[in-house]
Amino acid sequence: MPGCMESTVPAGQKWDVARRITHRLQEAGYEAYFVGGCLRDYLLGRPIHDIDIATNARPENVLALFPKAVPTGLQHGTVTVVLDGHAFEVTTFRHESGYRQHRWPQVTYIDDLHTDLARRDFTINAMALSPDGRWHDPFGGQHDLRRRLIRAVGQAEQRFAEDALRMLRAIRFAAQLDFDIEPNTWAAIRQQAPLLAHISMERIQQELHRTLQSDHPDRGMQLLQESGLKQHIRPLAAFAHWPSETFRALLGVRTLASRWAVLFLSPPPERADVPRCIKQAETVLRQMKCSRQLIAEVKTMLQLFKALQERELPLLLLDYRDEDVEEAIRLYGAVHQWPDEQRQAWLNEAAAAAKQLRIRSPKQMVVDGHDVLHALGVAPGPWMKPLLQRLFEEVALGLLDNDKSAILSRAITLYRESTEVNQSAMEQSHGGQK
Repeated sequence: MPGCMESTVPAGQKWDVARRITHRLQEAGYEAYFVGGCLRDYLLGRPIHDIDIATNARPENVLALFPKAVPTGLQHGTVTVVLDGHAFEVTTFRHESGYRQHRWPQVTYIDDLHTDLARRDFTINAMALSPDGRWHDPFGGQHDLRRRLIRAVGQAEQRFAEDALRMLRAIRFAAQLDFDIEPNTWAAIRQQAPLLAHISMERIQQELHRTLQSDHPDRGMQLLQESGLKQHIRPLAAFAHWPSETFRALLGVRTLASRWAVLFLSPPPERADVPRCIKQAETVLRQMKCSRQLIAEVKTMLQLFKALQERELPLLLLDYRDEDVEEAIRLYGAVHQWPDEQRQAWLNEAAAAAKQLRIRSPKQMVVDGHDVLHALGVAPGPWMKPLLQRLFEEVALGLLDNDKSAILSRAITLYRESTEVNQSAMEQSHGGQK
């Protein structure tokens, strides 16, 4: 077969287990090859998470050979074989045609490896490796890996018309691998970007999150915008044009939530605009079918972004987790294009402030609300929560000893001061009405 070349067989425990599966298939008279992203990552020296196997054995044959296998994707000819605690997807060679809604193909099982490779999205994913170490690379995937290129298999327009999600996958691979997109493939993405409207929001969100979580989110989001794909993802179409500063800021933060926050803060808003950003974030992320947890994390980042302008670090550390405050500092510095030294100085200040706090939770105080009510001899009311928070802050900051008599004495003083202030305000109000 054209493109075959000699190579050493990958080593490692998981590869050894995978070879046992391929050998079992071969002993039964079938062909079996390692395929897909595991080969790409192996050649690039990247971590390998999943090892996929392609075979001319039909799913029912695979299930018969491996009784504990699970039919996880029979509509695509896929069976999951679990061996020695490792899971491997074993998929029958197939031909795809008659794509429905630019995503769902009709699958026909075949016996030809080349045809199976020809249906795949990009050349770097269209390689196969036999258990004895022979490579099958009919579309030049290894050459494109050396050139650091994302190139569609065959006609790019056809690949994207078949499955429009492949356009987002091209962006994601470019971001994950720091590769360029081959010119014809790029031109096809720009031309066929409107087809993305046929793809479910859940699948779009998954690819977008993988891009944002990559080592080069700046590259990925810039390609998303320049390709025109951004305008065909309805929730993202509401965003203004992202400037180059936004892409650089993505590199200054670490979490998915803070990278989303960077996009909502573009361009850097004034203080009064942050609440608007929070409202927009909640709307957009819901439309993107994001989890409630992620929405809450993004809102926390935006709230902290605003709070860093208004409150002292020690008080923030009492209300938020240390890691959230640290990431918010990175967010603030990234959005405002601070030099690394300035950002690190603030991070050091936060770490020092955290160490100086005497307690980190109201539960660590030696008194509780019942003790305070008993000392004051009054009924509970809306004044209770702010009073307890004030006591907690003073103890945490070292302004008040964590001692029962000291805290209750301070509670009496604060309560009396609050009562006097309220009484004075009422008298002034009544006087003004006369």
